[in-house]
Amino acid sequence: MSDPTPARIFLTGFSGTGKSTVAELVAKELGWKALDTDKLIEEAKGRPAFSVLVDEGEPHFREVEHRALRRAATQENVVIATGGGAILDVDNRRLMAESGLVVCLEADRGTIQNRLSGRTELRPLLRGATPGIGKIKAQRQRLYAIADVIIDTEDRTAKEVATAVAEIARAADAWYASHPERGLLPEEHDSPPSTEPITITPESGAYDAIVGWGVLDHLGALMREAGLSGKAYIVSDSDVLPRYGGRALISLREAGFEADAFAIPAGEAHKTLDVAA
Repeated sequence: MSDPTPARIFLTGFSGTGKSTVAELVAKELGWKALDTDKLIEEAKGRPAFSVLVDEGEPHFREVEHRALRRAATQENVVIATGGGAILDVDNRRLMAESGLVVCLEADRGTIQNRLSGRTELRPLLRGATPGIGKIKAQRQRLYAIADVIIDTEDRTAKEVATAVAEIARAADAWYASHPERGLLPEEHDSPPSTEPITITPESGAYDAIVGWGVLDHLGALMREAGLSGKAYIVSDSDVLPRYGGRALISLREAGFEADAFAIPAGEAHKTLDVAA
């Protein structure tokens, strides 16, 4: 049986979520090499990435960043820490989805502010303290949410986060390689996802379900359209929840739901009333 581990892991997420540090630790755990697109930009331009952004402007910086990401994606057995804004470019997102596993590191605005305290001079787009960070992060959140996996870094050490990333990579299978379109927003697909329900008719009684690629990002809005509000709970197993739970939570919370998620052990043996209780 072939090794299901992807040849590349891309770490996305806002500045301050620990991508560079975690990339080094994941690479060490897997016996791979760590790459950082900012360092690749520095090598190509002969000066720090932030100075390229300041001196030559964001459009040029994004072009250089894309070339750096393309170079990184030609290598195998690498963990690639991407810049916080790399996901803004749809071509970058397509490239990452086609080339490997995409893992987003998440943290709330206050935590990011604390982690970046005194360091925003190296991140020109973030100058302006908390309001600036909050606004930029909110604008990018939909793009971070379409990663294959979202890992919350709150109250976790970099080592703990890296271990979680490595475990997910080891457990990956061909699903990530067979769906390169997964790195796109719903409106960027050639065919927009259908939100028409289908009826499921088990012996216990009929119910409606919505099935389709990209529909998860509309979960909160669809529940609102169905007249639902208040609290929402996601119950999934320990294999599925790390991959998709973050996207569901973001969609629900953006729609105004008080949402939380619970994981049960994976496997048919755990689909019992005792576990449900």
